[in-house]
Amino acid sequence: MEHINIKRPFFSKVGNFNLAMTFEIAVAMGVVLAVLFLTWRRLFYGVDFTDEAFYIALPYRFSLGDIPLKDEQNLAQLAGVLVMPFTRIFLYFQGNTDGIVLFSRHLHFVFTVLVGSSVFIATQRTLRWSVALMVSVICVVFVPFNIHGLSYNTMGCGFLTMGCFLGMVDQDRDSVSRWAYFFSGMCHCLAILVYPTLLAPVCVYAIVVLFNSNYLRVQRVNYVRGGLLAAMIPLALVLRAGVGSLSSIVDYFRSVGVQGGGWGKLVDVIVNFYLQSPHVNILLTGMGILAIWHFFKPRWMRFVLPLLPFLLVFCAVSTDGTESLYFVVANGTASLYFVVGISLLGPFVYPFVAHDKFGGGVFRLIWWPSFIGGLVTAWSSSNGTANGAIGMFPAALASTILIIRALQLMPSVSKIMHASRNVMMMATPALIIAPLLIGGYVDVYGEPVPLTSKLLTERVATGPYRGIKTTEQKNVLINKFSQDLALLVRPNDTILFFSDFPAGYLFTNARPVANTIWLSSLGPKPPDLTSTIKFYQKNGIKPSLVFLLKKSRDPSGLLFNMVKGNGYRKIFDSESYDVYRTQEKTKS
Repeated sequence: MEHINIKRPFFSKVGNFNLAMTFEIAVAMGVVLAVLFLTWRRLFYGVDFTDEAFYIALPYRFSLGDIPLKDEQNLAQLAGVLVMPFTRIFLYFQGNTDGIVLFSRHLHFVFTVLVGSSVFIATQRTLRWSVALMVSVICVVFVPFNIHGLSYNTMGCGFLTMGCFLGMVDQDRDSVSRWAYFFSGMCHCLAILVYPTLLAPVCVYAIVVLFNSNYLRVQRVNYVRGGLLAAMIPLALVLRAGVGSLSSIVDYFRSVGVQGGGWGKLVDVIVNFYLQSPHVNILLTGMGILAIWHFFKPRWMRFVLPLLPFLLVFCAVSTDGTESLYFVVANGTASLYFVVGISLLGPFVYPFVAHDKFGGGVFRLIWWPSFIGGLVTAWSSSNGTANGAIGMFPAALASTILIIRALQLMPSVSKIMHASRNVMMMATPALIIAPLLIGGYVDVYGEPVPLTSKLLTERVATGPYRGIKTTEQKNVLINKFSQDLALLVRPNDTILFFSDFPAGYLFTNARPVANTIWLSSLGPKPPDLTSTIKFYQKNGIKPSLVFLLKKSRDPSGLLFNMVKGNGYRKIFDSESYDVYRTQEKTKS
């Protein structure tokens, strides 16, 4: 017996194992800390007067005393209702809106960290926690349209992601996590609240959970309880505003046109997933890999899996003969198409993990509902295919996890194969993080120049954008506008900005008077303002101060006639806007 030498596998050697694990943890922590720092640093750059300001002005309006659904008719307000408590806390301590934009960006940053935490909690028991940590940080670097704010897009995407992944928390546990399913149901209901068409993927998920015998009664009950609790929010809003307010909202949507379409647009969306996303070669490659796997099932084929996201990155950074997608002309939609491409890898990877309980749960509970979510968010948005990423982001995470799980299940018969597998597991999320992080720095929403141009050097000193760096020209505009408002606004004024300038409301504590704080005149056919005039007539009110931007268009003439009639007089004229005030009644 003394001559028998039993050779242990290399990975059973404590020294080698601990050294490898320490290095892996160090790399993961380094990547995560770098991503958190670089994303946080990005919050301090770029001033936008439109979309981002609109998302912040909604909860600010309600904090001033306006009633949701009654005084505001845009459905985007439902996301603002959830942000309103935080806005009120900020105003309580700050006393004014100075720095409110930067505060809102930090709220979004914290929200993405919470979304990532749900992904980490759901996967860290099955995947190695260092790899799960890197996957979770993808939630931080994915910022739709590069707008760092809490909106129906970011919150709808985030709540859908949390709801799906929280339902996976107890997949590999002997005990049932009641709270996980409770918060899963709550998050899914909140996703529907802020982005109503996400009802479709939530229904798909709910059918799997509620009508599957593999789930216990306690899981189903807690999922429903969480959803019912969140459903109390819209019910309370309707009761406060009155049921009659819903008809006014319907009239508003008829006047501006409903985003969406019929079956024709749904077909276009599906076709454009293939034509407009940088993934055509990847789909063809994936089909080839799948065919080889089915017929021959070579063990080395698993090593090809990480090449799928790598090829997506290659498409993202390559040129079309003139410019690179990410490194030169990146914009908010580039990252959206990238996420769509990643999500569509799921079905090609699934055969590698079909026999695995965890892999099957990821595909069934996350990928499929999210894929349906991508179809409906693309269909219901004027952005079309690009907006599919809002619903498909959980599917992109699922595809990434399936690739990592396939590698993890691969037998390690040698030291080299074991080391290669670990490296590829770490590299897979890194290949997705890198272009999203780079794209976020190349494109700054609302600014004509990228952050890398070194032109965003002027830090705003006062007002809602305080602490944010922008161009010298825009900083001068902000200071001039603040000075004009200080001279023109009186303590009891109500105010209206027309058009496409929701940021104006953030510069003053005057209450808005309009059926929505973003009255637009963009596009070849500007929205009709009939609903706005009806709002004034129904409530017997008019704004005491009206800012008309010189670029504004009012084809119907309804608003221009109201402002330029006998009821108002011009009190200020500048290069960018005219200001009108209601004429004071003289005593007889």
